[in-house]
Amino acid sequence: MRKRPYSTLADGALWAPSRGAATTGLILIPPLIGDTATSQLHRFRRLRRRGMAIYTFAYPGHPGTTGRFSLRAAMLATGRHMETAAHLAGRHKIPLFGLGCCAAAIPLLAAAHAAPVKPTRLALLNPLVCFAPDSLLKAFWSYSRVYSHHPLGRLRTLPAYLDHLFPGIAKNRARFGALERRRIALPQLLVEILQDQILAGVWLAQTPVVCCYGQTDPLLQQLLPKGVMNYEAAIRHHCPRATFKPLPAAHFFASPRLRERLGRIICQAFTLASPEARW
Repeated sequence: MRKRPYSTLADGALWAPSRGAATTGLILIPPLIGDTATSQLHRFRRLRRRGMAIYTFAYPGHPGTTGRFSLRAAMLATGRHMETAAHLAGRHKIPLFGLGCCAAAIPLLAAAHAAPVKPTRLALLNPLVCFAPDSLLKAFWSYSRVYSHHPLGRLRTLPAYLDHLFPGIAKNRARFGALERRRIALPQLLVEILQDQILAGVWLAQTPVVCCYGQTDPLLQQLLPKGVMNYEAAIRHHCPRATFKPLPAAHFFASPRLRERLGRIICQAFTLASPEARW
C-alpha cells in the first residue's frame, strides 16, 4: 500500500513534510470554501519539492469538522490552526509563512493580525478582502432579473447567485463542493457579506505580502468594479507592505506557463531557491 504523503494531527489538520533534504519553511494554507484539506496539498504539492512543509485543515461545516460555516467561524478556525502551525514551525526552527487564495485571504489575514507569533511573510492569490455591497446587490439584481420579475421571487435565486460567485466548484442541492448546505449559517453569512466589516481593524504593518491577481478575473471585476487601483488600495488598507504581481489570467491560473511564473513569484516571496523543482 502506498504511504500517504501527509500526517493527520489530533485536531484533523494535515501536515505534509517537505520532500527536500532540508525543510526551509512551513506554509499555512487555509482551504477554499467548499474545498478539502487534501485538495490544498495536491494543488500546492510542488512547493514541497522546494523545501517547504505544508499545514492545512478544513473549515467548520466541511467533512471531518463540527459546527456550521460562516466567515467568522472560518476566521476562528484559522486562528486556532495558525497557533498550532506556529508551534510546529518553532519546534522545527523554521519560519512560518501563509498562503491564501480568493476568499481564504480573509481568515488568513484576520488570523495573522491576531496571532501572538505572526507569519514571516504572506502570499495572496486573487485575494478577496472586501465585498463592495452596493456592487454586489446591483449584480444580484441584474442576475435575478433573468429568473423572476417579482421582487420576492428574486430572493429565491439568492442561493443560485451565491453559487455563481464561486465558479469551478461542483454543486448540487445538498452540497457546495465539500460543504454541506445544511451546515451553512446562511443568515450570518449574508450579514457578514453585506455589512462588509469582516476585516475591520485588521492591519499587518510589518508583514511583507505579495499579491498575485488575474487581470481578467470576472469575480474580482464583478465585486470590485472600480478598477485595479481600487483593488490594490483595498489590499494595502490591511497590508501596507504589499507588492502586486498582476498576471494575464482569469480566476484560475490554468496555463502551465502562468503556473510556472506564479510558482517563481511565491518562491521569491518566501526566499526559496531550488531551480530544479518545477511548479
